[in-house]
Amino acid sequence: MDDEVYEQFLYHVVKHNVVLPMDGPDIGSEEHTFWVLVDNAMIFRSYRLKASDYRIHSFVAEDSLTRALNIIDWRRHSPNATASEIVTGTNHLTIIGKTPFHQRFAKRLEEAFRTS
Repeated sequence: MDDEVYEQFLYHVVKHNVVLPMDGPDIGSEEHTFWVLVDNAMIFRSYRLKASDYRIHSFVAEDSLTRALNIIDWRRHSPNATASEIVTGTNHLTIIGKTPFHQRFAKRLEEAFRTS
């Protein structure tokens, strides 16, 4: 984090009385997940998406919509992208471990292999 982002982070923590997780750095702990999310946010902040003609099929966790999180509309970046498919009963951290996602992903892979 640069100094500006660090100050913003601390301001957010203090302003919103955020209780930082302290259950240790082991994978799967709340603390580990928290710092991974912070790290990913920092990476994404500096990344700029470029237009392409790749075929893109995306999935979005239902919780991301109900919480009004920003969802990337991949159709803005590729003419071969489809609208995101909503996977009910999931959130950003659980989506890839859920059976409904596995079924939909398998279906999309089968479709891709048939058309390629």
